[in-house]
Amino acid sequence: MNEGAGGGGRDSQRPPKFSIIIPVYNVAPYLRECLDSVLAQTYTDWEAICVDDGSTDDSGAILDEYAAKNRQIKTIHQRNQGVSAARNNAIDMATGEWFLFLDPDDAVDVDWIVVYSNAIREGVDIVRIGTVDWFGDVAEIQANVNRRPDAEYYTNDRSVAEWGWPTIAKYGGIGTYGVRRAVFKGLRFPVGIKHGEDILLGFHLLLRVRGACQLRYRGYHYRQRKDSAVRAAFSDAERKLFFYELEKTRIVIEGCICKEDPNRDVVMRSLRFFYTRSFFAWLSRSPQTLCEVSTKELLRDKIKEGLIVAPDRRFHFMICLWLCSSLGLFFPFRIVYSLIRTANAIVSLGKR
Repeated sequence: MNEGAGGGGRDSQRPPKFSIIIPVYNVAPYLRECLDSVLAQTYTDWEAICVDDGSTDDSGAILDEYAAKNRQIKTIHQRNQGVSAARNNAIDMATGEWFLFLDPDDAVDVDWIVVYSNAIREGVDIVRIGTVDWFGDVAEIQANVNRRPDAEYYTNDRSVAEWGWPTIAKYGGIGTYGVRRAVFKGLRFPVGIKHGEDILLGFHLLLRVRGACQLRYRGYHYRQRKDSAVRAAFSDAERKLFFYELEKTRIVIEGCICKEDPNRDVVMRSLRFFYTRSFFAWLSRSPQTLCEVSTKELLRDKIKEGLIVAPDRRFHFMICLWLCSSLGLFFPFRIVYSLIRTANAIVSLGKR
């Protein structure tokens, strides 16, 4: 894994240039608020790479309008290829030393980039901030921001692993991360995946990160939408592609971390957590697949490999909520909860 790096001094005397990566698809009602929040930044050395991913509404025209008025906003138009391909094309065009990621229906505080810039130190390759759930009121952007500058630095291999792997596995959210350009060399988002693509890439990035910073600041406003992509159901093809990419990622990670590595335990725990959460998240969005042979085989195989687990009562409760909400609460909660706990107990006994 990585060698620790010192985090005591500023990265350089010159503030870095930031490239803001914005993939855009059919978000015309929200896009102006997003771009206006970028233009309002108090930090000046930035560029926004906006990729119109084959939008069929006015999103492309709005991007062209803003790009014509401000040279810092650059627009790419492409046929629809998905969010990962859009981000990858933006990364290929970006010229900044640090990458920031912003979804086109979200917005950011005016000091968003400044906070990232102030947190950068020598040897720090990734900076994470917090988010605020946002319901579309522009006034909320100023009223709800946590401006506390508190920062915690992780400047050696062990501390980066203990913070980074569980954080990315549990929370993902590429919009909360600022990443040094050099860490992205040769890495891109997995194309064709709509759910969890940022976490899969995050795992690969962590294999390269020397130092990290976690800020209490919450300047990213995450819009809550019922029609958001993260709430959409998985198709069978998407599910197969996702678990294929997840398996490839697992193999790469296990190949980079030897059995004697002191960080292996935290890495594997995080992978197991993400495997388990991904499986039940997919199942909750597509409950009709519960009885399919392929679903049962995947669950059986991953339980045998120790990659899908239900380690504690709290996790049983979470799984139960997922299943009950997905099935329309047709089954009494206590019965479902008992069945899950019993099934996991049987699996645990079988592994001894």
